[in-house]
Amino acid sequence: MKKVISFALLSAFISGSLPVSAANEPSLDFLKASFRASRYESVTQTGTLSGRLNKPVNILSELDKNANNALFGIVDVKALIEGLFDSSISYEAKQKTEDNGNVISCEMHMKSGTPVIINKNLSLDVNMGYSIWAELDLADKENASFDYIMSTPMSRKYLTMNSEDLNNMPDMSLSEEITAENPMDAVWEMLDEDNMDEMSDRLIESIYQNAHISGDSSAVTITFTDTGLKKYIADIFETVFSFYDEKLLEELNIKESLAPLEQAMKKVPVFGNKALVISCKLDSQGRIAREDFEINVDLNLFDLLTALDADTDGLTKADSELCFTLSGTTELTYESVQISKPELTAENSVSVAELGGNGTEATAEYGEQYDKYPYIHTDENFYGSNGEKYVPVRAMLETFGYDVSYDSGTITATANSKYSEYDAIVMAIGEKTVKIGSNTLTLEKAPFIIGERSYLLLDDVEKLMNASAESYNYSPHYKSGSIFFCRNADEENFDEIK
Repeated sequence: MKKVISFALLSAFISGSLPVSAANEPSLDFLKASFRASRYESVTQTGTLSGRLNKPVNILSELDKNANNALFGIVDVKALIEGLFDSSISYEAKQKTEDNGNVISCEMHMKSGTPVIINKNLSLDVNMGYSIWAELDLADKENASFDYIMSTPMSRKYLTMNSEDLNNMPDMSLSEEITAENPMDAVWEMLDEDNMDEMSDRLIESIYQNAHISGDSSAVTITFTDTGLKKYIADIFETVFSFYDEKLLEELNIKESLAPLEQAMKKVPVFGNKALVISCKLDSQGRIAREDFEINVDLNLFDLLTALDADTDGLTKADSELCFTLSGTTELTYESVQISKPELTAENSVSVAELGGNGTEATAEYGEQYDKYPYIHTDENFYGSNGEKYVPVRAMLETFGYDVSYDSGTITATANSKYSEYDAIVMAIGEKTVKIGSNTLTLEKAPFIIGERSYLLLDDVEKLMNASAESYNYSPHYKSGSIFFCRNADEENFDEIK
């Protein structure tokens, strides 16, 4: 789903921005005209984006006052954050449309300048550039395809991806029923002409219902309040979700995951009184020629975290106000354009497939790597005493590839993976001796029970499983933890261990 959502965002860029904003008079037909033009005509967009803090962020001052580590001894956190809000971004985007809107290619170049203030004696001006080239071919719906190239400051090489890479990328989190389907099908369906028109109509209707509209035939302003903008955002999600298979949404638990945030946002103000203001100037054909927007955030982080039942340690209502504005301008010209796609070579580019692997072979390889490097994440309560670390026995054994059963204080683990070091492990609560097949191992401390769970000393787990704990994280507040293990033996040694 992550792959589908990522490409849906790309598709939104290629196909033009979805309409954004307001209710009743005057008409919003110019949004339909602009949206349709972005799908069937070539267009150039140039724009800028900037931000500003409207109030001091008090919590930053508190962090500086209570500095108790090396970071805050060096960094002026308040100045650093304020400098980041002084960033400016400029961009140019070109879109070339052919074959009645079935073939769309685009390129976008973006530059940002950010003053990075470490302290009064050290500051930097950081300038970064990003570029994207993409081509979407829907001429043959049965063999729809896309190509994507990106250039970022994080790599000196171009990053490339195409529809074949995406279709072949393994998704270990989904069932076979879901992954058997082409992950791009939902995207192609969403980009169908009738469906795009339906999305446009539904979102424009939501604007009418949730915003205020003013202006005339040459200029229109759309204004959302906090409540109206949150309702409009919810309608966007609902509209997009309507094009995805219910089984996929249910398996990924997307709606359920977003529900707490949706409920919290209903309780807590997030945006200022004029949450979002969009001013559009229209050309002679009733399309957007210039668009100015301003979004105002006025949020109390303490209130939002409280509504989410999340941790507010270190925060108070008084110091948690976050108030800032993002504003931008876009000018659009509907004209023929030329796309300058970079020439790719093996030396100057790397594909997503090369970085992450693809296909069934990669899926099998990923599975092997997962078994070789077990990772425990559990909501069961870890336990620590006098600097010693203990691990829930069942979660640990299952992570290392064993089926676990309990019988009157005896724990029996039977191997279900080729990477399990032993065919069977038998241990008893309160006894240090562990049976490993026909052999025995003496633990430093006997397994014990707290509440209804059994625990084993981490040092004994490492000895028993012939593995090293590379990281151990436990949150007493959430009563959950995670451990990443690295096996001390490779695949060829496993038979010897057994």
